Amino acid sequence: MSVQADDVYLDCLTVENDAARVGQAVALETRGDRIHLYHCALIGDQDTFFARGYVSRVHVENCYIEGTTDFIFGPSIVLFECSTIHCKADSFITAASTTERNEYGFVFSCCRVTAAEGVTRVYLGRPWKSTARTVWLECEFPAAIRPEGWRDWRLSGSYAILS
Repeated sequence: MSVQADDVYLDCLTVENDAARVGQAVALETRGDRIHLYHCALIGDQDTFFARGYVSRVHVENCYIEGTTDFIFGPSIVLFECSTIHCKADSFITAASTTERNEYGFVFSCCRVTAAEGVTRVYLGRPWKSTARTVWLECEFPAAIRPEGWRDWRLSGSYAILS
């Protein structure tokens, strides 16, 4: 599903890409500004949620997002608030590509990260671009999260975990 409009409000919607683990398979792509997802579920594997807009602001509130590799990615400014992020494989949660013009990228506030049975090595993210910015504030993490939190993609980005 691709949302290419401003001022969009999605409530209690499930968006699923059931292509299985075939590589990149986006469930939801957002390109507009002031998009609000409330009580939504985004289900997929690799690249589940593509926050694609370069000057987009997205608010993800009380949602459920699951995936395998880089399943939350893109250049948008996104506030994830009180949401559950479920990791289905040993891999990376985020791949931010924050642009130079955006002061913020992905901000996770009061979120809960969970991991499927057998998942033991999950990174919070890796930068998709050298100006990537991702912050985790007061979030709950499973033991599967790697102690270093981040893995470089041969780029440098700004990352923080604040509890």
